[in-house]
Amino acid sequence: MNRSWWAAAVVVLVSSCATISKQVSIGGQAPDRQGSFAIVDVTGKSKEDATAALRASGVQGSIDVVDNYICHDPSVAELHVCTTSPAVGKPTSSKIPVTLYLRPKEAVSYVMPDVRGKTAEEAKQILIKLGQPPDRFEVEEMRGWLDECEPSRVCRQHPDPGAAAYATMSRWLEIAPAQRPARPTPPAPKPDRPAPDAPKPPTPTPTPTPTPIF
Repeated sequence: MNRSWWAAAVVVLVSSCATISKQVSIGGQAPDRQGSFAIVDVTGKSKEDATAALRASGVQGSIDVVDNYICHDPSVAELHVCTTSPAVGKPTSSKIPVTLYLRPKEAVSYVMPDVRGKTAEEAKQILIKLGQPPDRFEVEEMRGWLDECEPSRVCRQHPDPGAAAYATMSRWLEIAPAQRPARPTPPAPKPDRPAPDAPKPPTPTPTPTPTPIF
């Protein structure tokens, strides 16, 4: 009878251990970590590796990613963690959110060429070869007319020729109308009005000659 009781106890114990093991392995995450603990150092890791390391350390809150952070650590590769919030070593808890700040990709820059006089398509192809993304153009037809513009050609541009241009910014091209607008006929000059007559000087009154007395 004692042996039967002992065998039943062993079966219950093994079954309980199997249940606990199954609960821990769900989702590949450790159970909630209680109390306060320090943020682990994930500097230099990709966002995927950093997220995995934080989860393994007990962070269960949201993990956000910011990829436009100015990173001052030259050893960190592009799109890898430069710093975190909370910072490395600072106390946190399992439910506090964490933000990963990544080093952004270096922006392509070039010297803006003079594309005035080109068609819109010619100008875009020139700039695309310099690194400008094809979806970052603003092409507009200009209002009015400038004598130095050619029909259906780039008349004005931004940035100006010779200025530094960054591929993250849109290029603005203003195209002249397809036809030169008719110049309005200037009004005929008005005839000169005659000058008013000058006033005549007054006629002098003659002085009477005295009559001699004999």
